[in-house]
Amino acid sequence: MKSCNKCGHSMFDIDINKDGLCEKCEAKEKDIIVECKNCKEKMKAFLLTSDGLCAKCDKTIKQKDFLVECKKCGENFKGYLMLSNGLCASCDKELKNKPDSQIVSAEEPKIVVNSPSSKFCSFCGLANLASSNFCKSCGKTLKRTDNRLYVPTPPATNHVHIPTDNKPHHNNTPVIIGLVVLGVAVLVIGGLYMDNQTKIDSLANDQKKEVESTQTELTNLKEQQKKTNQQKANLEKTVSQLTKDINATQNYSQIADAYKKYIPSVAELVCPQADGTYMQGSGVLRIKSGSGLLRVITNAHVVGNADSCAVGITYDVHLTPSVIYLGKVETVNSSADLAELSLTDRYDGTNYNPVTDYDLSGIVSAPNACNKNDVNFGDKVFVLGYPGIGGNTITVTEGIVSGFEPGYIKTSAKIDHGNSGGLALHYSGCTLGIATFASTGEIESLGYLIDLTK
Repeated sequence: MKSCNKCGHSMFDIDINKDGLCEKCEAKEKDIIVECKNCKEKMKAFLLTSDGLCAKCDKTIKQKDFLVECKKCGENFKGYLMLSNGLCASCDKELKNKPDSQIVSAEEPKIVVNSPSSKFCSFCGLANLASSNFCKSCGKTLKRTDNRLYVPTPPATNHVHIPTDNKPHHNNTPVIIGLVVLGVAVLVIGGLYMDNQTKIDSLANDQKKEVESTQTELTNLKEQQKKTNQQKANLEKTVSQLTKDINATQNYSQIADAYKKYIPSVAELVCPQADGTYMQGSGVLRIKSGSGLLRVITNAHVVGNADSCAVGITYDVHLTPSVIYLGKVETVNSSADLAELSLTDRYDGTNYNPVTDYDLSGIVSAPNACNKNDVNFGDKVFVLGYPGIGGNTITVTEGIVSGFEPGYIKTSAKIDHGNSGGLALHYSGCTLGIATFASTGEIESLGYLIDLTK
């Protein structure tokens, strides 16, 4: 058994490392941050060598401890003592202090021939006259000191052939012919190139002109297309306006036909009151959905306290009502300002007689109620009725849907005394509601319709 040098716990020998630490203390020891002795960089303890160096510094120092041999004196020195030229400091200093005339390179050529009357080319090695500036064999420039023939050491052979005359030993005729042929070829090729270049330039100019012409035509076509599109847009606008006008004319024509068709469905009402006076207004003949009964729909304020009213209808817009019925008041809803009457008797000019199916066969019911979703702000509205100030003939006033209120539709169509209870038609031919009253302002009145849309 051994004890850990750090924590003091006793444990088996195999659980203690060479530094006398247990596994737990060894792990903590490795996590300690220490500093490299050389570069002073901080790192965990287990990254340092036993010398207290990081891996980088340890490798550099070991490399400097390698032994290297000096290239001149042959002695062994540590790597960091050697210079970059492979010499030790002593040999390098001695070499630098030696005069240049005494430094002989190992590869310096040795003089084997010295001829004052000749110049030897240092490129091809052939002899030339001492007064020559260029080698007659290879054409290279001769130096003034080329009267010596150099051979590298060690020589390839002990025998050196020295020319005995000044004539070149090479035939220059093939070279000259080759140069002449080359010159001619250059001239021919150059001429062909210039000719082809001229043709290419001419072709390029022609193509450039053609491209410019095409671009001009394309620009003109674009301008023409732009004008055509503008003319097309104007024409489409005109056609659209004409179509609207035609449709409006057709709609007005259809509305005019609807007026004529539904004129008999609008009645003039005269209701006697308990005080001996009469209430005059309009009513709408409709067949009630579900029951199929014919009823006259009007305003409660038109009926007043009457039990029955005279109901007159006409089939000619130029005439006053010619067919008179007796209408019995069935229901009155004062809060909604609505009342319903049933036709019980028909006036024959002298007396009222009970109505028959034949009498009712000619009755025209008002059109079906409009769909609420089909009625929009600004739609055309036409009100049919018997205004008291316009005589006893049926009249029509025109306006638009001016707004909506709960249970009511506001309109700019004129509603006068006597029009109350009249039929309000949508421009599409369906029933919007029953004219009820007009709200008079400082400038003009605004009519209210009891909303019958579904």
